[in-house]
Amino acid sequence: MDKTTSIDLKAMALRFQSLHLPVLLILFCVVPACTVEEIARTCTLCDPRWDATARYLAGKATDLPTDSIAEYNHHRDRMRTYWHQIQTGNRSRMQTWARENMPYERMSPTTLYLFSGGDIINPTVLFPDSETYIFAAIEDPGVAPDSASLTPVQRRQGLDNIYRAVYTIGVDNYLRTNTMRAHLNRGPYRGLLPVLLMFLSGLDYEIDYARRIEINPEGDIITAINPRGYQTPEDVQSSLNSGRLPPDGLEIVFHKPGSQQLRRIIYIRMWIADDMLAPSRPEGRFLSKQVPFNIMLKSASYFLHRPAAERLCRFLVKNGRVVVQDDSGIPLRYFSETWQMRLYGDYRGATPLADQPFHPTQPDMLARYRDQSPDALPFDYGYGALNGRSNLQLGYQSQ
Repeated sequence: MDKTTSIDLKAMALRFQSLHLPVLLILFCVVPACTVEEIARTCTLCDPRWDATARYLAGKATDLPTDSIAEYNHHRDRMRTYWHQIQTGNRSRMQTWARENMPYERMSPTTLYLFSGGDIINPTVLFPDSETYIFAAIEDPGVAPDSASLTPVQRRQGLDNIYRAVYTIGVDNYLRTNTMRAHLNRGPYRGLLPVLLMFLSGLDYEIDYARRIEINPEGDIITAINPRGYQTPEDVQSSLNSGRLPPDGLEIVFHKPGSQQLRRIIYIRMWIADDMLAPSRPEGRFLSKQVPFNIMLKSASYFLHRPAAERLCRFLVKNGRVVVQDDSGIPLRYFSETWQMRLYGDYRGATPLADQPFHPTQPDMLARYRDQSPDALPFDYGYGALNGRSNLQLGYQSQ
């Protein structure tokens, strides 16, 4: 799969003019797969209604049905407050910190974010020049219908659910999985697709297209022929381990207004474990084609601390270029002398989690935090948001 994503948007604009758009937004087009570079030539997936849907969810819509204007004004007002809270709070402090500390010159154009959920807020600050963001988690890829196809009751319910699902990231930079599932497993807007569209629009990106995808046996992204709905974590694990169903997910292509560069999010619904790297598995072949990459880890359930995750940790450290994580990410002991590691914030041991009985403290990290007197961390990050003591490790390959 070609990782190049810099293209001429003028060619895309010409393609837009030739499209004959349907009355309703077609969410999941069954078309041959295309690389991002090919979008400039044959953008059969491009549809301005994707951006209209994103703007609607973000509280930025202007062309509204008359029977929903009053209700939408309420949504617009609360989202205006929400975006102001994000931009002037944690995100602003993170941007200042990133400009002063992130080694941009060492970065890969691809960023891998395991256990991502729907968080595009943080990676676009820490890795702002990435062309491809690869997300992996077990959440439902989801659906985001055109608001014009919904009843007033459905629109009201959908907007309320979205707002309630993501509210906490504006408060403490922490998306609560159980809260998101509770609000995004019902109503017209479900799963991660509406969340990612909303966040991108709120961050002033424009959406070119979105599609449901799956990974074929060769490890390439193709358009999903029969998109699946919600699956329990156990179902995800069982279907992938048995090979009954391919890994599935989303691709969202977007750009900044006035920019000539397209970017994309590839979200893969997968059970994250050592065996996902097996070359016999589609997701293993897919990941092997993405190297090298930057690594972002945040609130990662301490999974990578388990003995069963050793192979995955070594794969990440070998192929990573820049890593940003909290203590729930890759244990410090895996980083060799070729990595330059900087510590920030306050680490006093792992954060106890009610639903995660396994949360090991790292003695070597405790010692380094004690001996090195790390710089303060001016923003909430990871599980530290739960107790007011965030920690962050920034590393890069020095060779």
